[in-house]
Amino acid sequence: PARASAALPDQPPTESVEISTPLIPASPSTSSDHRLFFPLIARDGPQLGVVIAPTQGGVVRSDAGNLELRVQPQAFTTPTRFYIHPLVTPSEIPPDTAEGLHRTSYDFEITATDAQTGAPLTQFIPRVREQRIADPTTPAVIRTQYLVTPTVDLVIHYDPNLLGSASERDLRIVYWDTARSEWVPILTLLDTAANTARAPLSHLTRFALMALPAASTGLTVVLDPDHGGADPGGRVTSPLIYAAAEKNYNLATAQAVRDRLSACGVQVEMTRSDDSGLSSADRVAFINGVAPDASVTIAYNILTSQMSFATGTGAEAWAKLTSQNMAFAQLILGEVVAQSGDGLPSRGVKNAATHFFGPLAVPMGVADSTPHAQAELAFMDNYYDRALMDQYSEIFVNALSNALLDQIGVSDADCARQTSPWPPSPFRFGARRSIGYPRWGNRALVMEPVLATNGNLVYQHQDVLVPNPGMPFRFARTYNSRDPFCGPLGCGWAHSFSHLLWINENGEVDLRYPDGSAAIFTPGSGDTFTSEPGVLDTLSRDGAAYVLTTHDQTRYRFEVVGDPGYNARPIEITERSGNHFALAYDGAGNLATITDPVGRTYQLAYNSNELLISLTDPLGRVVRYGYDDQRNLTSVTDVLGGHTSFAYDTAHRLLRATDPSGVTFIENTYDADGRLITQHDASGVEGRLDAGSDEVRFIDNAGQTTLYRFDERFRPTVITDPLGRTETLTYDEDDNLVTHVDAAGGTTTRTFDARGNLLTLTNPLRRTTTYTYDSHNNLLTETDPLGYTTRYDYSPQGNVTRVVDP
Repeated sequence: PARASAALPDQPPTESVEISTPLIPASPSTSSDHRLFFPLIARDGPQLGVVIAPTQGGVVRSDAGNLELRVQPQAFTTPTRFYIHPLVTPSEIPPDTAEGLHRTSYDFEITATDAQTGAPLTQFIPRVREQRIADPTTPAVIRTQYLVTPTVDLVIHYDPNLLGSASERDLRIVYWDTARSEWVPILTLLDTAANTARAPLSHLTRFALMALPAASTGLTVVLDPDHGGADPGGRVTSPLIYAAAEKNYNLATAQAVRDRLSACGVQVEMTRSDDSGLSSADRVAFINGVAPDASVTIAYNILTSQMSFATGTGAEAWAKLTSQNMAFAQLILGEVVAQSGDGLPSRGVKNAATHFFGPLAVPMGVADSTPHAQAELAFMDNYYDRALMDQYSEIFVNALSNALLDQIGVSDADCARQTSPWPPSPFRFGARRSIGYPRWGNRALVMEPVLATNGNLVYQHQDVLVPNPGMPFRFARTYNSRDPFCGPLGCGWAHSFSHLLWINENGEVDLRYPDGSAAIFTPGSGDTFTSEPGVLDTLSRDGAAYVLTTHDQTRYRFEVVGDPGYNARPIEITERSGNHFALAYDGAGNLATITDPVGRTYQLAYNSNELLISLTDPLGRVVRYGYDDQRNLTSVTDVLGGHTSFAYDTAHRLLRATDPSGVTFIENTYDADGRLITQHDASGVEGRLDAGSDEVRFIDNAGQTTLYRFDERFRPTVITDPLGRTETLTYDEDDNLVTHVDAAGGTTTRTFDARGNLLTLTNPLRRTTTYTYDSHNNLLTETDPLGYTTRYDYSPQGNVTRVVDP
């Protein structure tokens, strides 16, 4: 019989807050073969549904008081009738099997229906509070945090005297997953003093109390996939094909790590094994109750809801800054960098007490005795990071698994560490053909300077220039606001000697140039490669080395790094005349010295994050570089002591640049896709870009508007000046400008050879000039429209030795 100060089930609900109902037997169930199961010790009695009012909530209890369903107000929107169905008749606990691994379980089912319509109800409504805050470094970006509180708890009272050889700490409430045909543990909070097991619920189904088997290693890890249920975490909404919620990535990664560690004999617990929403307090209590050998909160990062080439990239970790936590966090970050083949940089370990949302509850709440970190593994709104998440997820599974095994002391001999397949290069997924200085870019550069068609700021500065026979020593920095790569000068920057070859498993080679642009080479016959359209350089193999030959016959020789080698670095740069630079590297793989053609040596030094901090010339003059903890280049001190400073947003986009006189000569703002939209110069005068789907308007400091239309490669195809006069441009597959219709309607046409050499030029009067070249791309003849030819002779070094006039 029901015991409560409430109306009977068939009557309208009153202000009841506590109801008691007995359990009845139904059908038997047997255990699976990999977990320990224990009975609930219920009592026989008639089935009785109990109604709870949505505004009041209540407690449904078994007759014996050993089972409680605690329902908070607003868990449902209508009066709800609850039923509890035990599925077997209670009896004594059978003895252990010979292996000591199995016991018989007694499970039960909880159901609910709408008290008015009889419609079944299975899902609860959690309490969700949204916290919105402007990103401290990018105020235009609003971050959202979802604080979830479950509204229904299941509490089971157990008798510790009936646990046999099982440990009380191994008890878990589980539910039956019909789709997977297996029992799934849910977050269970044990009170060993009161002998209760409590689990927050997100849905109703079939439940049981079970004990997990002991791990063969005696080691335990807790995986905490962040967010879940009504808390999606980060969300990408545009473009629609990339729409995704972070919570799903977190869970999928955690499940794969669980399987990997379980195969190594590690006991793995998870705060959630499905799409459940949990409070941070319950997650912390569970981790501390288990007291594992290590735990990790698994998360992915995001800046905006739109995919971009220019958002953040790489992995970071948040931790309570104990030495144990910091060392564990560094293990994770080091593995992410290694597993991604240096494609994802480490953004460092950050203080969980100073997160912009406030102290992070889980990292700050886990006991100091447990190594714990919150790993933000990659940016789900960055095209490159997302490609790795979607296509190379084993990078993150291997990184976390290896770091956890190292942390808890499982040797490689006992459980072999896993390595990931070579991922593609970061530049393959970036805006590689529209950053740097594209061959057609001078027709669309505005402001300081910005490529109008895609809003990429490309800023270059020369730090050192020393004359030499043949090639001068020139050390220049180039910044691209849409460059996703982080290198020795930080994120978005490259220098004159920072070429990098990235060798893919299929034999293709990705090349990053010093101006941040990139190209792809496909294996051809023998030791040759075929370049993609628009790339005039050639690549070949020379034994184990790679040789890049540019259009002007400068040769870059690359050595392969590592075994297996997934990248190659330049070791020698030789111009056509034979003068060359020699490049040498330190033990960490950083460029350490550059020796010029006359034997003078330039020295480069780095900090512990492998970022360049100084360049010293042969006379001892030093250029110094400074950084923040986000790998942003924040300062450059020249050889005269002049100090230039830079400021960025969280996506490494340059916001301000201030010269040694204290004058801010660049101040930028960007849209959500990373396109520069406004720029103020040293005088404070504004230029602005208004972008559409295939056109952009540039409004200069006088308020005059120029319209650019562009194609899928961001090449300008129509330029309309402030007076309404229009130029039209077309290109071939190699990005050569082949026709140009000027504002007066005159047409200039050009033809080119396969090496990008101009063969013919026909002016608006239809008069044609023709050109010929030798195999080194030297101009041999120039024939004007009247048929007169000028001839050129060259030395073996490529210098002009004679000009023969018509």
